[in-house]
Amino acid sequence: MPKEVYTLIDSRSEYGVLDIGGDDRGALALGRYVPSIIDENDYEMLLVINKARPLTRNAADTVEVVNEMVSACGLPFTGIVNNTNLGPETTAEDVLSSGAYAQEVSKALGIPIKMTCCDEKLYEELKDRVENLFPLSLQKLYYHLNTEV
Repeated sequence: MPKEVYTLIDSRSEYGVLDIGGDDRGALALGRYVPSIIDENDYEMLLVINKARPLTRNAADTVEVVNEMVSACGLPFTGIVNNTNLGPETTAEDVLSSGAYAQEVSKALGIPIKMTCCDEKLYEELKDRVENLFPLSLQKLYYHLNTEV
């Protein structure tokens, strides 16, 4: 991670989002910042889960991956973001069917589900059916992004 992360973590007036990846290597990189994060005592570490990923297709496998991540960095997760998706092929049924999986992960880890994400195109269809639904604008691959500001 870049050295600027230290500045962000040491700041008491700024907030930031760090995406550490979904495995123990990313969590290990976060480990160097844990003493400062704990010292500040004002953090949220959200676990983003996706039932459609090969290593986390069920709650037991997901909990195993989470335990590896927590062991690597030493910082517990505080909430769950259910982001089960198949990219642009995701249907409303995919989002709906992931709810039981997210609940099982939540129960096993003892942490709450903060939100369930969906493509903004599915939001109207799901908004009355999924609690704490958060619409996302799916990004194109990095080489398709418009870099003009």
